[in-house]
Amino acid sequence: DTLHKLTGEMVHLYVFEGSQMVFVERSFDRARPNNVFTTVEASPCHSTGVGKAALAFQPPAVIDRVIALGLQRFTRNTIVAPEALRQELATIRARGYAIDDCEHEPDLRCVAAPIRNSAGRVFAAISVTGNTRRLEQHRTEDLAALVTSHARQISVQLGYQPDAPARKRRR
Repeated sequence: DTLHKLTGEMVHLYVFEGSQMVFVERSFDRARPNNVFTTVEASPCHSTGVGKAALAFQPPAVIDRVIALGLQRFTRNTIVAPEALRQELATIRARGYAIDDCEHEPDLRCVAAPIRNSAGRVFAAISVTGNTRRLEQHRTEDLAALVTSHARQISVQLGYQPDAPARKRRR
C-alpha cells in the first residue's frame, strides 16, 4: 500500500510457482478512472516484470525449464528468443530489477524487483504497473529505486539478511 501511495500506480505481488507467477495481492486506486485492471491468477515468467524479476535469480536448470516450455508472444515487444531472454535475465541480475515494457500487455509498463526468503532464495516479486502514458520510460529509474527498496524491506521482514555471508546449502 505504501508503494502504491508513493507512486500513484498499481502495485502487484506475485509468487514464483516454478514455471509461472501466481497472483497474491494488488493495490490500486479504485477511484482513478482509466485504470487498466486485468484479473489474472497466473502469468508467464518471460513476459512480465514480476516474472522476469523472479526468474532472473533462479538456478540455470529452472530457467532452462521455463524456456523449454515455450516463450509465447503476447505483444510485439515480448521476448521470444531463448538467448535474448537469457541476456535480459543477466541484465536484471546485474541491476537488481526488471522492466516489462509492453511485453505482456500493450500500453502497460512495469518495474519489478525480487523478494527473498530467510535463506536468500527469490520466491516472489513486487511491481509497480501503469499505463505507458503515465508511467513513462524516464520514470523507470526512480520507480526502480522505490520498488527495489520495498522488495528489500519485505525480504528483511521475512528474515532475509542482505549483509550476512552466503549460507552453504545442505545436501
